[in-house]
Amino acid sequence: NQQMANTPPNDEAARNQLAERQKELAKDAQKMEQEAKELSKKMGTQEEMPTKEMQQAEQQLQQENPGQQMEQAGEQMEQGDMQQAQQQGEQAKQSAQKFKQKMQGVKQKMQENTQRAVTNKMRKALQDMLDLSKRQEALKERTENTQANSPEFRDQAQEQGQMGQEMQNIGD
Repeated sequence: NQQMANTPPNDEAARNQLAERQKELAKDAQKMEQEAKELSKKMGTQEEMPTKEMQQAEQQLQQENPGQQMEQAGEQMEQGDMQQAQQQGEQAKQSAQKFKQKMQGVKQKMQENTQRAVTNKMRKALQDMLDLSKRQEALKERTENTQANSPEFRDQAQEQGQMGQEMQNIGD
């Protein structure tokens, strides 16, 4: 924007160069908008994703449309209306900054959700281990009073094997 403000309206070559750069930025902004749409769709299929926040960021980007603002700024530069071009460029910059802040919020929410999910999984694994430990202790006590050649002993051996498998499942 500073370069835009310092470009005299009658310097057509500089104006055209700035206008071309502005149009390139507009294309980048439109590409960013498309990528935001795709990301929003992908996030909708994943657990622990802040889809609501992402959709809000996407909506804001569509409403404010910094790509279109940049394109208009480029057209105004080509026409020599540097003051109007500068205002459009400033609006585009502000729109892009708002989107950046929204996306930082999405990132933070994703981190919080992921951390919460990991904590819950760890808590469940710990509870499962405690339950399994209690069952193992009860089986040990029953096995001490069972004769080795009895049918109950075979059942208890199968139960022990099943608990071993459950212990492996907890680790996975």
